[in-house]
Amino acid sequence: MREASELPRQVQLPQGLEQRNIFCIREGCDLVRLKEAGEPDVFAIDFRRIGQTRPDFLEFLFNDRTPEEFLYARDPSIRRDRRKAILSAGWIPYLAPELCLLYKSTDIQREGYQQDCEQAAAQMDSEQKAWLAGALARLYPQGHPWTAALDGGASAL
Repeated sequence: MREASELPRQVQLPQGLEQRNIFCIREGCDLVRLKEAGEPDVFAIDFRRIGQTRPDFLEFLFNDRTPEEFLYARDPSIRRDRRKAILSAGWIPYLAPELCLLYKSTDIQREGYQQDCEQAAAQMDSEQKAWLAGALARLYPQGHPWTAALDGGASAL
């Protein structure tokens, strides 16, 4: 295994791949399977709902952005300051919990997503909760079940 200082800090994708996801799957992983989707280098994702017990796969999501903002892929009018959207633990960047929950909000029946919402919301600050509540209100004008876990709040979009 390479030392952290030897790992690339930024990846430049070829033109046209900016919105694709990249999966790294450990050999023998039975949680995630990729199936050919009918065009070169494009795959459909099949998640088995058996629960993840070890880090068998890693997914890299690529979204549009401006120099200052992260753009939500399903509705680019929903934006988040990049300094708040991409957090880091040491030199490892990760997507802020409110954005992870926004992506998960489209499939609330999936096993574990309700628990993810409750646990993440308990750790989020009031600004993160308000931002997510505003994003959910924009995506789901008739309401979304997770809004209650966020205690409402004014939109910070």
